[in-house]
Amino acid sequence: MSFTDSTLSGYAAAPRGAGGWKCSRMLVALVCGLVGAGVFGAVADRPEKPAILVVLSYHVGMEWEDDVCEGLAASVGDRAELVLLQLDVKRFPAPGRESAMEANFASKAAMSRPAVVITIDDFAYDFVLKRRALLPAGTPVVFGGVNFLATEPPPRTGGVVEAIDLEGTLALARALFPGERRLVIVNDPTETGRANDAALRQVLAAQPTPWKTLRLGSSTFAETDAALAGLDPRRDVVLLLSWNLDAAGATRTYDEAVTTARAVCPVPLFGVWEFYFGRGIVGGSLLDGRL
Repeated sequence: MSFTDSTLSGYAAAPRGAGGWKCSRMLVALVCGLVGAGVFGAVADRPEKPAILVVLSYHVGMEWEDDVCEGLAASVGDRAELVLLQLDVKRFPAPGRESAMEANFASKAAMSRPAVVITIDDFAYDFVLKRRALLPAGTPVVFGGVNFLATEPPPRTGGVVEAIDLEGTLALARALFPGERRLVIVNDPTETGRANDAALRQVLAAQPTPWKTLRLGSSTFAETDAALAGLDPRRDVVLLLSWNLDAAGATRTYDEAVTTARAVCPVPLFGVWEFYFGRGIVGGSLLDGRL
């Protein structure tokens, strides 16, 4: 990945097994590289300590976001002031809230005059790119936690892709439960869910031994709960991805999702995030937010 004054673009994949802390350190390394390269430039009346506007897709209090913020704060130290903007789309899905979120973003950007904007997870990244005109001209954007990039980042944009290890998780499921098994995929229609699905389709297409699949998670929670309850322990395994929003607009936290799935589902559960572990999944190649 390279950053230059003229094109500033690119991305790196977070190491498998890396989570909020390691991702945060990689982001800080990128930001420090921007400072060293003079990319921030001179802004009239900028305080001695630059501001970094951190746009969170979700909310403080969610384990993953807390780990990322803690890692950023520890890594940045007193070199810059972190200004947080919580879009909170897990608890309060975006439809109907875009205008209010945009106004809040514009206000915080104008008041903090950030030297750089850091976006965390897919929704925040897309949100900021669509509203980049609200930032001072030339403000770099650094992203983290993005699950899947369909295209190269635009100029003056770079960051860290959250490389969930779907291939390793499926290999573990096959090793622990050999024989002909159906893969039941629980995944919602959120921004994260769509990114998960795009990445999973690529992995499934490259599997040497194809999986039979069943996809759940796009209906109501009650309907998905019932479908999970009816699975066959002799032939099914579940891959639990993002399951935070249902067709009726109801929401669940990640903790509620995994504990509910474990309570109703009689078959082994696998995941790709550490915050599911110890709450009902057998395992997986997990992103750990506390490394």
